Amino acid sequence: MITASPSDTISFHFDVPNKMISANTLAGIAKGLEQITDTVFEETLEGAKKTEVYLCIPREGCFEAIFQVVVPVITGAFVSIASKSFINTFLKDMIGKDLSELSEFSATKLSDSLKENLLINYACTAISEYLDRPYSELQCRNNEDYLNKRLVVLKAKNLIYEHMEEDNRIKAVSYKGDDYIDREDFSKYIAPLPDNDDELCEHSFYHGKIKIISPVSLKEKSRRGWTCFFLSDLQNKTERTFEIDDDRFRNYAITQDIKLAADDIAEVQMIKDNELTPQWRVLRVLKFDGESISPPLTNEELSKLSIKTFFTKKQQQANLLDNC
Repeated sequence: MITASPSDTISFHFDVPNKMISANTLAGIAKGLEQITDTVFEETLEGAKKTEVYLCIPREGCFEAIFQVVVPVITGAFVSIASKSFINTFLKDMIGKDLSELSEFSATKLSDSLKENLLINYACTAISEYLDRPYSELQCRNNEDYLNKRLVVLKAKNLIYEHMEEDNRIKAVSYKGDDYIDREDFSKYIAPLPDNDDELCEHSFYHGKIKIISPVSLKEKSRRGWTCFFLSDLQNKTERTFEIDDDRFRNYAITQDIKLAADDIAEVQMIKDNELTPQWRVLRVLKFDGESISPPLTNEELSKLSIKTFFTKKQQQANLLDNC
């Protein structure tokens, strides 16, 4: 899957009459591309810096828009990136290797700065591959941070293809100079997202730490539930009500005489079902106050849950986790 010649440029080869293209179209493409590069490189950027995308001079032949990507990374930034970070998962999905594997794959005698430039080039190559794949062929993970960032790059990719759709002069586009995507197929590269952010729902699956607020009475079930914060979402202070469907943790709590109390911290896997009360259910308690309880659900177990889409209109039942 790895290209022999990674590049820090991302090329759009347009099939347009008279080698002319709308400046508005190019501006929209550049904006979407910058949103994608900002997200992919976010963990490597210094402070509040962002990537910069420049339009180079078109070459001869078919109109070619070459975008130069400038990434102001910290020296050695790639070395310390966590294996489960977005850039690593994105690279693994697109070109088959993450940063550590690419670093080993690269010449070991390269200096850190040269190796870093090479890794930037591989990431840009991965972005070209991402743009070149139809929506239905893209992979998605159940990691919440990955889903958040995938939503950003999906919307940015939509922006790029929507601008190309609106420009009637564009008959086809290619990212390699061959294997053109015909205009009538542009819609296959656009994710079916709602028009307004207000129509987005919460993630239907959460794997992470929660902080207990207080117990609540579930009158409809004559059972006890609890309220909590997601520790990854403390800035919003969104309070969620949940109940526990993990028999192993229930038995553990009984034998250890444990009762959930305010400020307790647990690492859990939760699922949200809008049809139930409460909507959130803890399927697996992985750790409670630092004590390991259960292993996480396997990918096979997760696939059987039919987890609903993490962003969609309520009536849209397509499972985006299978094809986003």
